[in-house]
Amino acid sequence: MKITLKAARGYHVLDAQEILYAKAEARYVRVFLREGEELLVFHTLRELELKLGAGARHGPLLFLLTHRTYLVAFHHVLRMEGKQQLVLSTEVGVPISKHRLPELLRASGAIQHPHDPFMTSLSHSPESLDGTDGQSEGPDNLGANG
Repeated sequence: MKITLKAARGYHVLDAQEILYAKAEARYVRVFLREGEELLVFHTLRELELKLGAGARHGPLLFLLTHRTYLVAFHHVLRMEGKQQLVLSTEVGVPISKHRLPELLRASGAIQHPHDPFMTSLSHSPESLDGTDGQSEGPDNLGANG
């Protein structure tokens, strides 16, 4: 899926699969791409949500708000650390608001990732996240010493 975004130096046509996440900054949105590039665009986060069809699955693509200022490409999520943040394929962490957590857990169950322990653990046992506050031990939640 291709989208067109307005930036300072004209318009950019992007493949939506290249987008990792977007962060609202005042009246602009900073879009972070897979290859480490950033693009400041003249859109609101709401406008970007609409362009990407956020909340609806488009083939392998799914974009969700994780926080009032963050829109995440769920197909780039590696794991959840506690209930506070998602870690993306580039090891960047993005925050999760308490109000968005139920939607993220529902979405994880709607996506089939048979070889992805993050998605499997979310879709089969969301209760296991209760009370851990990111302090559990295991391969999906390695602390600073891991």
